[in-house]
Amino acid sequence: MNSQLAFAFDRFVLDPVAGRLYGRSGALPLTPKASALLEYLASNAGRLLTKRELLDTLWPRAYVTDGVLKVCIREIRRALDDDARTPRIIETAHRRGYRFIALVETVVPMDRSRPVDPIWICGAAHQAGVSVAH
Repeated sequence: MNSQLAFAFDRFVLDPVAGRLYGRSGALPLTPKASALLEYLASNAGRLLTKRELLDTLWPRAYVTDGVLKVCIREIRRALDDDARTPRIIETAHRRGYRFIALVETVVPMDRSRPVDPIWICGAAHQAGVSVAH
């Protein structure tokens, strides 16, 4: 995964380099672990990620239960206004794991000194000189 890329999806942009999730109203608060989980999910969009894989990746060499995943997923869903019962971004595969179901575009912001505007990305990325990869 290229660490310079940001992920644009739905009406949000996750910029791992800046450590920020942006929505229409600006930066949205996420804990570092929830941000890392969202980045991992978005970078593996469409693929079912098992609870074991997520725990091993995000909490290596630590003994934690899948309860920590539930807490992080709840925090992410709250920030994204995503409903577990009718998901548009993160789908739960009961007793197995999670799948990022929103369409994701990887983008390279031209100027990281300014926050990434998700409306700008989704509406005019090509015209504004942003490199978009699918």
